[in-house]
Amino acid sequence: MLNDLGNFSNRTRGAVSVREGQGVVLMCSPPPHSPEITYSWVFNEFPSFVAEDSRRFVSQETGNLYISKVQPSDVGSYICLVKNMATGSRALSPPTPLTLRTDVLTFSSLNTQHVNERMSKNASGIMGEYEPKIEVHFPQTVMAAKGLTVRLECFALGKISRKQSTHQQDLSRYYSLEKSMLSPVPTITWRKLNGNIPKKARLRKSQAVLEIPNIQLDDSGSYECKAENYRGGNAFRGQLQVYTYPQWTSVINDTRLDSGEELQWECKATGRPRPLYRWLRNGTPLFPQSRVEMVNGELIIRAVRPTDSGMYQCVAENKYGAIYSSAELRILASAPTFQSSVVRLVATLGKDVSLECKPRASPKPTITWRKGDRRIQPSKRYGNAYSFPAY
Repeated sequence: MLNDLGNFSNRTRGAVSVREGQGVVLMCSPPPHSPEITYSWVFNEFPSFVAEDSRRFVSQETGNLYISKVQPSDVGSYICLVKNMATGSRALSPPTPLTLRTDVLTFSSLNTQHVNERMSKNASGIMGEYEPKIEVHFPQTVMAAKGLTVRLECFALGKISRKQSTHQQDLSRYYSLEKSMLSPVPTITWRKLNGNIPKKARLRKSQAVLEIPNIQLDDSGSYECKAENYRGGNAFRGQLQVYTYPQWTSVINDTRLDSGEELQWECKATGRPRPLYRWLRNGTPLFPQSRVEMVNGELIIRAVRPTDSGMYQCVAENKYGAIYSSAELRILASAPTFQSSVVRLVATLGKDVSLECKPRASPKPTITWRKGDRRIQPSKRYGNAYSFPAY
């Protein structure tokens, strides 16, 4: 059921325990659903929702809740709420408890080699990698249809660092963990590498979301989000590609031809990627033959026959869609006929006279004249002037 929303598993979720100042990710793990859903998180009890800010972010791609720097006020129970935008149905996950760790790190739990490496690289005596870590970001390649709104996500977690003694002569004696120094909440900035971010773009959710409405072809390019605090920064880059569905600029029309004439049809369409063309006759694919040629939306049939009659379709398609232009080809084939077999004409002696021959026929017939049993040959006195009715 594409527009329905399944239920979360009833399996109890374990508590997530984290030290104050560290970052944490609470997984939503949504049930089967259609694409048109939204995510939010309930804190402790409904309808108290998690308020998104520079510390807290709910990804509408993963559904996960990201807290960059846990505070005591964050301790509690969290429930992921999924809502189907098409039907309005909702589903609630089992609660996930978030608690603070109270245990203390000891020297025996540290890697001495790692400490030595860090101390040799940091004269200030700060140990560890403290730059922000980007936990959620937009895909490496984002494909978007022209005219839609694109939302690029980027959110980072801060890391916890620990201050140590600057005495390096005897690590076993002088090294100690005095206190925890908390990395500040990272700030997010955006830029477009091959130009400027569109003026119509908006930053949402404390700059964690770059929103570009009514996206156009010139909005394509490489975008970068960067998470920074005074410890350092991390960046992520991805490509935004804008595509367009095929659209007709030239279509085919119903055509009538005499047997033996040449058909020439051409259809043209725009699109990104550039559309490819194919032809159908009476719903069946048409392929090049001795009389049939198809090149870049052009169809040529030489010396048409009655069997070439039918409904034709030009199909222009790229990977995002296909469009059809239809027309009927009628091949005219009939023996010559006359509406009247006897024509009476009064002429003046010595004056010119004109006799019309208007047969209905397809293809155009060959006309001959007779006087009695004698065939009249064209001459200065006898000229041919043929007229054929339009079909």
